[in-house]
Amino acid sequence: MALKVFVELFIAGLTLGFGPCFLFCGPIIFSYIFAKGLNHKRGLLFTVIFSLGRIIAYSILGLIAVAFVSTLGIQKNIFKQIAGVIILLMLPIYDLAKDNKLCNFFQRSFGKNIKTNSFLLGVFIGLTPCAPLVGILTYIACKSENIFYGFFNGFVFGLGTLFSPLIFVGLFSGLFTSYISKTGKFFLIFKIIANIALVYFGVKLLL
Repeated sequence: MALKVFVELFIAGLTLGFGPCFLFCGPIIFSYIFAKGLNHKRGLLFTVIFSLGRIIAYSILGLIAVAFVSTLGIQKNIFKQIAGVIILLMLPIYDLAKDNKLCNFFQRSFGKNIKTNSFLLGVFIGLTPCAPLVGILTYIACKSENIFYGFFNGFVFGLGTLFSPLIFVGLFSGLFTSYISKTGKFFLIFKIIANIALVYFGVKLLL
């Protein structure tokens, strides 16, 4: 019975990874990779670490779904706003204003450590369940014998989301960035546009 549930949740993760998760996370990942000017290797690394952060979040939500399923609606907005703050703090546009003390502070504190930032962003994005995910969590709560099963079921579901088009977004965004970075001012314009897009996503999560 447990194996059947694991398979069902893994397939559900694959399905959401190609649907709602991709549509929500894809633009954020593409905008950040392009704004930061990451190559294909670092872009792929950013995406993988971001996805691992989401897996941890889904594992935690699986545990919570079993223990406190009625509180998920309250927690959603809190983590959603934290994710918005993280996006705004790690904006690559701080690179373009090196003479500004505030920009220098944000760049030193949040712009350098891409691995940590991408992981935290993945965690808090994952902790903001969309409608399909709430349904999955309800299923996990019904099928899990205890909180440990809830955690593992959430992990299996998250593992399914790892195998999604987001990996290709990270890889090809980096390749595109490496190619267009040779165009000078044209590349700078695209970086600014990407930063504006990130501001939009960050503010949208906060509101």
